[in-house]
Order: sequence, then structure tokens, then C-alpha cells
Amino acid sequence: MSRARSAFIASLWAGWLMVCALGTPVMAQGPPPPPATRPQMMGSAAGAGGAVPAVKPDTPPAEVPPAPEEPVKTPPPVKAAPPVAPESAAPPAGRTPNPLRLDESVPAYHIARLLLQGEVNGDRADLTATLDLDINRDDGRAYDVPLRLTQAHILSKEYTGTGREGPVVDGPAEDGVVWRFSGRGTHQLKLKMWAPIRLSPAGRELILSLPAMPPGFDAQLELRVPGPPVVVRSSRDLTVLSTTRQGEATMLSANVRGTRLDLLWSEPPEVQNQFLQATTSVTLRRFGDRVQATAEQSLQPEHAGVKEVQIKLPEGFELDDLTGPFVRSHEPVPGQPGWQKVLLREPGGERIDMNLVLSAPWKASGGTLQFDGFVV
Repeated sequence: MSRARSAFIASLWAGWLMVCALGTPVMAQGPPPPPATRPQMMGSAAGAGGAVPAVKPDTPPAEVPPAPEEPVKTPPPVKAAPPVAPESAAPPAGRTPNPLRLDESVPAYHIARLLLQGEVNGDRADLTATLDLDINRDDGRAYDVPLRLTQAHILSKEYTGTGREGPVVDGPAEDGVVWRFSGRGTHQLKLKMWAPIRLSPAGRELILSLPAMPPGFDAQLELRVPGPPVVVRSSRDLTVLSTTRQGEATMLSANVRGTRLDLLWSEPPEVQNQFLQATTSVTLRRFGDRVQATAEQSLQPEHAGVKEVQIKLPEGFELDDLTGPFVRSHEPVPGQPGWQKVLLREPGGERIDMNLVLSAPWKASGGTLQFDGFVV
């Protein structure tokens, strides 16, 4: 029975396979084939709308060759146009615009103003130094600014600003006073101090080292000098703007270029007859019946600011000409034979140079010439 049953089942499988191979009328009326783009089917899968492609089992899938790579073309360099700053627009109400980004070429800080105001009091000058410092970068750093002021004795300070400040106690000795500032914006520092006044053969002198300022910036000096009128000597780094009298004092205004204040003034006498040094070089020549003496004289007065000088000519000589950088005119001194009064064009400084031409008669028969020099 088992063999007969097995043979019957085998015959059923064989018939089913034959039907699948030949197809049935019912399967032939299935849906239309897919578009031509679909791969070709074979066997019963084609009739049943299956998805088995007609590919031989032993044939490997065809490989598609890669497309040839095209060379990458590098575009020509384009010259960048200079950046254009955007037009500034008014910020909304209640809001503050962001700070501008400054170029790195702008210094981190600079001293925008330095004003020295004070009064001479005996052997010292009582001063107030007002300094405006601008920090240009918002980088949160602190900057040590050399103020110098080496000769000054600081008594107190006042500060106005939104940042922080304070003296540096471990700075280099050659920098003098060093002050530390932090915070972008303007810092104003006022220092009350005094500086000594030195006595010199040329007069009284105030020397003070100053902080460095940008090119073209000058420090300002306003000084009150009590007592009689004074004469102030200008120099390469100091320009005297004005000297006026206010009561019993002289008000001095000047500009200082550079890092050193060197102010020299004196109380000039009306007539200066005392000199620390007088040097004279004389050359004698004979012209017929005359002897000519050409003298170059250099005088160093005891005080600067001399307005006139009196000199005595050698015995027997007459003054033919007198010139010099500061000489305005000359005239005989009444009642004093042989003396000449030399008026200066402006108050002289530490040195007065004069050129004199003198002459005296000379006997044709010869003789002895006595030249007793100059008396000043």
C-alpha cells in the first residue's frame, strides 16, 4: 500500500509540473506584460508575471565600465576688491552699537594730551600734570605706560575713567614713573607734584622728563613766576608762546616737543658789566697812515637775558664798525670817553658774539703802538 501511495503522489507532482510547463488557459488570460523596459522573463514566471529575469545561471552580471574622468579646470585667479565699509545705520532706540574693530596698525594706546600747570615757589615748582590716555583696543589687556617724570615728587593723584589704573612698583628704573591702565576708552590722570629748580650761571632752570607722545603732539606748559619780569630762553624743543605780567608775577605759556622739559629763565639787569668769561682775538694791519684792528669778541654774561653791554675801547683807537647776531646798535656813553654802549636786538643768552673794527693814526716816521685790550 505504501508503494502504491508513493507512486500516486509522484504521478500527481509530475502532472502538476507538466501543467506549469505548458501553461493553462486560465493563466494565459492574466494581466498584460509589463513595459518593454522591464527585463525578459522565461518559463512559468513569464506567464504568471513573476520577477525572475532571463539570465543564464552561470553567467556573471555584466560590469559597467566607469566613465572617464574629465580634468578639473582651475578658474583664473580673481583680484579681490578692497573691502567696502558698510554704511552706518542708526542703532535702534535703547541699544548701543558694537565698537569698531580697529586695524592692527593703530597703536594699543596713546597719550592724547599732557598739560603742566603750576607756580614757582622758591627753589621748587609746584605742578599739576593732567594726562589724557586713550586705549584703542578692546582686548581686556592692561598696559604699562611709562610717564617718566623722573625729577618729580608725586604727592597725590586723581583719576577719571571707566577702566582701572594704578602705579607699577616694579617697573624699570630708567622709565621713571610707570602707570598701569586697562579698559578701552579715555583715561584721565591728574598728578600733584613738585620738581626742584636748579641755579646755573645762565639763570634758573626747571628740568623734567616727560612721557612720549605721538608725532606732532606737544605738551603744554603754563607756569607762574613771581617776582620781577623774567626773560625765557627758547630752545629746539621748547617754544615760548607768550610771557605776560599779571600783578607781581610773570605768566609763561609754552609748548614742549619731545620727552624733556628744559626751561631756563633769568631776571636781566638793565646794564650788564659782569661777565664770567670774555675772549677776544685781535688782528692788526697797517694801511698808510692808519693802523686797523679787527677784533672778534665772545662774552659769557653772569646772567642770561642781557639787554645791553658797555665796553671800553683800547686807548687811542676809534670804533669804525660793530656787528653781531644780537647787536641792534651802539653809541658812546655820555661822560665816559672811550666807552661804547651796545644795545642788543633781543635779550642775549649764555653767549654774546661781537665783531669790532677799530683804527688809530700811525706816524710815517714809525714808532711804538700800545694796544691795551678791551674792558667790558
